[in-house]
Amino acid sequence: KGTGARKRLKLRPWQREIVRGVLDEPRPRQGLVSIPAGNGKSTLAAAVGLYGLLADGVEGAQVLVVASDERQARIIFNTARRMVELDRDLAARVHIYADRLHEPRTDSVFMALPADPGSLQGWDPSMALVDELHVVTDDTFEAMAARAGKRDRSLLLAISTPPKTGQDDSVMRRLVDHGREGGDPSFFFREYAARPGCAVDDEQEWANANPALDDFLH
Repeated sequence: KGTGARKRLKLRPWQREIVRGVLDEPRPRQGLVSIPAGNGKSTLAAAVGLYGLLADGVEGAQVLVVASDERQARIIFNTARRMVELDRDLAARVHIYADRLHEPRTDSVFMALPADPGSLQGWDPSMALVDELHVVTDDTFEAMAARAGKRDRSLLLAISTPPKTGQDDSVMRRLVDHGREGGDPSFFFREYAARPGCAVDDEQEWANANPALDDFLH
């Protein structure tokens, strides 16, 4: 839907940078992309998730989308489902169910779950995608990290809008601070933000914060 509806997804250079950062070798175990709303985070997350389901060479892959509630998590899931429906080759490979996508040749699944530690019991994700990390609790994030650690190679990736003012003790705030420090090869970090204290009408800072501006962000 929206700009480019029913056309094949064409990754922009800044999106390719993110994809290379999380999928090129050596791979990180965790990643965070902090980006304002409207810059296609759900579409990019859906595409990365389908790569994890179909193209990552993982037997029994488990791609989990986790958000503050199941409705939010299903935004990425439904985007991925629609991508499958609209591509003949993907539709021939993937079985679509109400609550999951299933690739039978490798017995791999793509599912949406609420951000609740109990809902994560029994899973060992090869890829976990977190939407709106700023509202995910410490317990949930730690549960996801622990379950992703069951595999020798897995990715826990959050693509989220920035934390709100006053959320100084959130998981996302701590991960943003960790990413800004740099020096951790197991953690990929990319932040799109305006310069602190800039003028509200500084159009260059609009572009710095919104890489899709004047492209598919109107």
